Amino acid sequence: MGNRWSAASRRTCAALVMTAGIAALVLPALSLGTTGGAGQGADAPGWVLTQRVGVDQGLRLTLSEEGARAIQSRKGKPIAGALVDYREGRLVLLDYSRKAYTSETIEQAVGSLAKEQSLVRKARTEVELKPAQYPPAKLTPLSDRAEIAGIPAEAFLLHQNGLDQRVWLAEKLPAPPDELASRLSKVVNVPALQTGRVVLRAELRAGKEWLTALDTLESEQVDVAEGEFAPPAEWKRAKPSAVRTPASVPAAVARLGGPVSARPDVFALFWNGPFPTSFTGPMSTFLASIIGSPAPSPYWGPLSQYGVASGRFLGASAITYPLPANVGTWNFLAVQGMVTVSYLTTAAPKLWWRFGGRDPLIAIFVPAGAVSAGGWSGYHLFGPSAGWLVPFPLSLAVHPVLPWFIVKSPLGAGTAGTTRSATHELVEAVTDPLPLSANVDFTKTPAWVGGEVVDICSVGTPTGIQTTTRFTFTVPTFWSNAAGACVG
Repeated sequence: MGNRWSAASRRTCAALVMTAGIAALVLPALSLGTTGGAGQGADAPGWVLTQRVGVDQGLRLTLSEEGARAIQSRKGKPIAGALVDYREGRLVLLDYSRKAYTSETIEQAVGSLAKEQSLVRKARTEVELKPAQYPPAKLTPLSDRAEIAGIPAEAFLLHQNGLDQRVWLAEKLPAPPDELASRLSKVVNVPALQTGRVVLRAELRAGKEWLTALDTLESEQVDVAEGEFAPPAEWKRAKPSAVRTPASVPAAVARLGGPVSARPDVFALFWNGPFPTSFTGPMSTFLASIIGSPAPSPYWGPLSQYGVASGRFLGASAITYPLPANVGTWNFLAVQGMVTVSYLTTAAPKLWWRFGGRDPLIAIFVPAGAVSAGGWSGYHLFGPSAGWLVPFPLSLAVHPVLPWFIVKSPLGAGTAGTTRSATHELVEAVTDPLPLSANVDFTKTPAWVGGEVVDICSVGTPTGIQTTTRFTFTVPTFWSNAAGACVG
């Protein structure tokens, strides 16, 4: 195990001055063992970092040479997280809403990540994407140095998917054992960040300014008690990730190995309007109703055969960000840039945990008059998640990608001109979030045009009706393996 910080004296680092809004993100004491104090037995030195992610969420890290812990919070309330015990070689994922956890070996978690990244590289969508859609991230050292919450840090420029981010990495904090870090070096997009360094601050370039994606507000050196990296004794253990795979789906649509969005949390972004309230209000209500929030949705119910349960609508936000006309033909990088900015400046989901928590999905609406006319009405894809902000190996508990779908909206028609396209992409984004990896009929050629569950009922000569009416709106039908027909 590394000991890059073992000579450090025990002290409480000076906290950053916080506003009342920032202070509200600090987590209360958690019932996962205590830190510091006497009479705890075989204590070990460690660090606790209190961080802010975007504008509305918090992250509390505990780091030591014995293990690590990350707890995500919203408005000061813990919602999800993970533990890792280096000695046991195990990763534990925590779900605070259910007071449940799963446990797997780090080897299993690395294997799952490698499999998912393989699916990412093979993804296709209806629009034409440029080659090398996800090039490797490039990390370049900068000369800047700073002290962040009392911890020395050095700056790097991270260029990823057309975006520049400045990341500040801690110079001396507990790291995972070298042999453990090396296991992940071939399966992460930013090895230098994930295999030994802790991100203390991350900033996204927006013109001449830097927007803060993550910041460390406080740090404290503490004693970490024995058993600190075990799940709470009173919580129940659940089976890991069983609901996310479509392996039990009856075979008409192909049973593949990719993930599904089992409990989707939908957040809507209205990009560079103007979008009148006569559009945004009804569209938000429609999205909530169609996915089954708060009441079960008769439209959504048949998706349970594909491993998808009722979802929740988290909210919506208007966002101003440069909108190129070609976002509907190939320029997914512009979409990803907008989504990245949105998690900094809105209440959009931040981290996509592999268990227990929800499965975030970003719904994007653009004015039809502002983008290329063409034949496209919408498509779904994904981009890098904010999971790289969580230090390795805790980052294994976070999915590396964040799904989204984009739809162009003819605002003059109100929501009626949008609900069909939006529902089409919504259903396909939850049943096949990494396109062509989960529920697909590969007898349709090409599969990325006619093989997903809604495409089957809208392309070529489908079986049954193509549309139906739900919540007074026209929506597409989708293929049901169980019924052997298009339903909705």
